Amino acid sequence: MNTVSQRPHEVALANTMDVALMAEILSASDDCIKVIDLAGNITFMSAGGMRVMEIDDFETIRNCPWPDFWKDDGNAAAREALEASRSGRSCSFVGTAETAKGNSRWWEVKVSPILGGDGKPDRILSISRDITGTKKAEQAAIRSERRMKETLEAGSLGYWELNLATMALQTSDVCRENFGRHRDQSLSYEDLQSAIHPDDLPRMQAAVVETLAGSSDYDVQYRVIRPDGVVAWVLARGQLVHDDRGLAVAMCGVSLDITELKSMQDKLSRSEERLQLALGASTMVGIWDWDLKTNLIYADPNFAEIYTVEPGRAAAGAPLEEYTRNFHPDDMPAFEAELGRLFEGQSTFDNEYRIIQLGGGVRWVHAKGRLIRDSSGEPVRFSGASVEITERKQAEETQKLLMHELAHRVKNTLAVVQAITTQSLRNAQTVDDARDKIQSRLSALSKAHDMLTQEDWRGAELRDVVANTVCNIGMQDSDRIKVRGTTVMLGPQAAMSFGLVLHELMTNAVKYGALSNEVGHIDIEWSVAPQGGENRLQFSWIEVDGPIVAVPEHKGFGSKLIKSSLGSMGSVDVAYNPTGLVLKMDASMAQIGAVLTV
Repeated sequence: MNTVSQRPHEVALANTMDVALMAEILSASDDCIKVIDLAGNITFMSAGGMRVMEIDDFETIRNCPWPDFWKDDGNAAAREALEASRSGRSCSFVGTAETAKGNSRWWEVKVSPILGGDGKPDRILSISRDITGTKKAEQAAIRSERRMKETLEAGSLGYWELNLATMALQTSDVCRENFGRHRDQSLSYEDLQSAIHPDDLPRMQAAVVETLAGSSDYDVQYRVIRPDGVVAWVLARGQLVHDDRGLAVAMCGVSLDITELKSMQDKLSRSEERLQLALGASTMVGIWDWDLKTNLIYADPNFAEIYTVEPGRAAAGAPLEEYTRNFHPDDMPAFEAELGRLFEGQSTFDNEYRIIQLGGGVRWVHAKGRLIRDSSGEPVRFSGASVEITERKQAEETQKLLMHELAHRVKNTLAVVQAITTQSLRNAQTVDDARDKIQSRLSALSKAHDMLTQEDWRGAELRDVVANTVCNIGMQDSDRIKVRGTTVMLGPQAAMSFGLVLHELMTNAVKYGALSNEVGHIDIEWSVAPQGGENRLQFSWIEVDGPIVAVPEHKGFGSKLIKSSLGSMGSVDVAYNPTGLVLKMDASMAQIGAVLTV
């Protein structure tokens, strides 16, 4: 095969087009991309970065010291990042910085050196990503944790936290009362150990060692000798807290005075299990106790409600079959398998399943229990608690759907961007022509996205799509574009397609059609009418009194876009009448995801 080397001007054209395309990509990105000189001053910021930083004119920040944008600890982190980059190292940090309009944002920042021809850093690249939403979610989680602590104390549960580096113990008022201290008295880790009964201290210390080793969560009961000499029982449960590197930094949990429970020996097994499984539950909790000798399950009203058993029947004891009769059939095999493993020697029961409700809905349940054996090892009682987790399951399912929808939208958007770029480059006469077309079309796509985002991607009104396009060409105050139509809510894909097609039609009308002279105008009209048992949308674009129109010899991007987008949703007819271009579309409202609203 013969090959021909590219001429220098062809290489230059290709490089210029690559630069233009890269500029469009940077503009489309919401990351704030900056180039900083070795002195720490900003020399470049991407268009997308200026957008998220709410900067209208880059000259207002050119050569400004980059660290000065960061607040508090972020300022020191930025200066350290500059020093690292000057040394040829990359680093990351998280900090706060205000936009040009004074809006505070959290940013995740990556800073890397840009090497010169001598292999040494001569510039610095900074990429900042807005993580304000994530930070707000973290702060909400902190507030939620505080409310949880207050709720625990309201239920006579003491909260404690042990710093593993300093062994400093923080305790709530209720926790200190469990050990016989007043609310205003301190309780150190040494005080806690000295208060534990000598016979129980080794068990408590062993539980701590096992938890630190990661073999189990902290779960222990022991006697404490209070300062007044009274012996009390305390239940303590906890777990490790890890930092971002996965290292255990603390152990936190709850404590409860169970002295009265311990005095009731005949109810010890069921009371202990109910207590341990109910700790920390924030939703409906049902408690059961299965007497294996009589094969009857005794349950509280919550458990009866979840499992659709009459409360009186559950209190008096009912066989397993009455509780499992409304299990979802798909979940029954896993439930039976877990139950089998429990009786074969597994220490605990842990299973999630659905209960079909009397009204036809389902409740998700997370059940945990423990098998109690007699001195000979025979199972005598199976006690535990079931927590309703329907909301959590629904949230997980919603998250899956959202992630799937997000992936689908990103994939579709990238396909549209690719098509716009390919067709614009293919039909362009010059690099500047290609750049202008790509920029204009991507701008139209961006505005369509903005409109859909404002409506949470539920769709957009056709009238708003038209108005948005008219506004983009600066003719919102002109009477040369006449719009009439009923209120129609388009689905997301249809709204985006209409937005891109209308942009092409408007652009062509301004350059060559009815808006290119002083007297022409455009009539845009749509209506919805029943036909064949369904509602159909009739849409028309009619140019009047423009220059004489001739059928184009070659199909341009607009013609291809009309065929691939509107044509995929219904029938489209385009006529090049001498008086002006006419487009008419007929489509099923259901097919384009549209609804007629009042």
